[in-house]
Parts: sequence; C-alpha cells; structure tokens
Amino acid sequence: MTDQDIKFIQENIINFESVALGFTRNLDHAVLNEYHEIYKRSLDPSYVLNSWCGGCVFDMLKRLSHHYENVMSAKQAEAVNQTNQTNDKIQAKNPRGRKSK
Repeated sequence: MTDQDIKFIQENIINFESVALGFTRNLDHAVLNEYHEIYKRSLDPSYVLNSWCGGCVFDMLKRLSHHYENVMSAKQAEAVNQTNQTNDKIQAKNPRGRKSK
C-alpha cells in the first residue's frame, strides 16, 4: 500500500468507520473506483467489483479496512523499533554509582 493510498483512505476514513458499524452509505463512483483500484493493487489484482451489489461493496471495504489496519500496525511497530534502536545507541556518559578516586 503506497503513501498516496494511505492518504486517500485517511481522507475517507468515515467509510471504514461505517463498515465497522455494519453498514455502508452511498459512495461517489470516483471514491468507490479508487477503493477498487487500491484493493486490486494491494490484495487481489484479478478482483472484479460489481458496484451495484451493496454486499459486494461492503465486503470489499471490510477486507480493505482490515488490510489498512494491518499496514498501519506494521508501520507503527517499525517506528517503535527504530526508536528503540536509537535509544539503545545512546549511552550515559556518567553512569550512576561511586565515583572513582
């Protein structure tokens, strides 16, 4: 999933929130087509969406939202690991303890 895909999803996150609540609202065809393209790039290049089938749209959005959550969790874990590695490199100059004479 590209940064552009993530930005698009974040701008339209309300659609994933409605799927989490168990429904979808009427989506603009341009938005629906972009979701479909993201789905094909990220999950299944051979996927064909019937945009007139409400259940098909719901299932696609549900799978795509699950994939988005996994991608974001992985990015967050990667950022934490980089922070920990940076912190491991930092060493105290004067560790606490007895001073030498």
